[in-house]
Amino acid sequence: YTQALDSSWDWYKTGSGNGWADRDDFDDATTWSAGVSWRVAGTGTRLHGSAGTGVQNPTMFEQFGFTPGQWQGNPGLEPEESFGWDVGIEQRFWSDRAMIDVTYFRQDLTNEIGTVYDAAFVGTPVNLAGTSERQGIEVASTLQATDRVTLGLTYTWLDAEDPTGAVEVRRPEHELGANVTFAFLDGRARVTVDGRYVSTGVRGAQQELALQTEAGTVRYFAVGKSRGASAIVLYLHGQGGNRRQGVNDFTFGGNF
Repeated sequence: YTQALDSSWDWYKTGSGNGWADRDDFDDATTWSAGVSWRVAGTGTRLHGSAGTGVQNPTMFEQFGFTPGQWQGNPGLEPEESFGWDVGIEQRFWSDRAMIDVTYFRQDLTNEIGTVYDAAFVGTPVNLAGTSERQGIEVASTLQATDRVTLGLTYTWLDAEDPTGAVEVRRPEHELGANVTFAFLDGRARVTVDGRYVSTGVRGAQQELALQTEAGTVRYFAVGKSRGASAIVLYLHGQGGNRRQGVNDFTFGGNF
């Protein structure tokens, strides 16, 4: 791995990096990254951007894992490859005691590793054909409230789709974070309290119910409106499944 930085001027900085990996199980990979930052003198404004590529190898469990009746690994998986870039603007206020940064980012992922299920609902990882697209906006802000207390607030909006255009599983659309940092011992020690909210989409409209039958109690999940729905989707699991699958995975009917 090599890295080069250029900060010849206080208002202008660039950086770049290149990496090469010698891998026994997969073809060797070369990745690169580059970034630039420009501070507008006398305004408290900084423009920044970066771009780069990445490679992620399949995990051992994805390749060789085995859980009877639930999971079968795939030793033929290929590494995931990605290209991403971002541009943003940072603005400082009140003698640098406050800062807000807004960044737009985009990433294209090929050979994404997803999961397919057979008739017995045994999951197997595969490389998805096509390109998975992710884009979003990140907002970060800090405020030096006192000499000892710093407040922080972050927000991320994410639009992530798989190659078919479906919403990616376990990729929250909204994420909000807040933190408070306390400095003591003349700044030699710090304590940070952090809180985070992650949107769970339809989970706010789901409920676990029970139906009494002659054969006993049948427990199930319901999602969405109970009256006036334009369509009803049923998810029935097979051997080794459970009633939570339909609401825990956005690719299943319970989350349509």
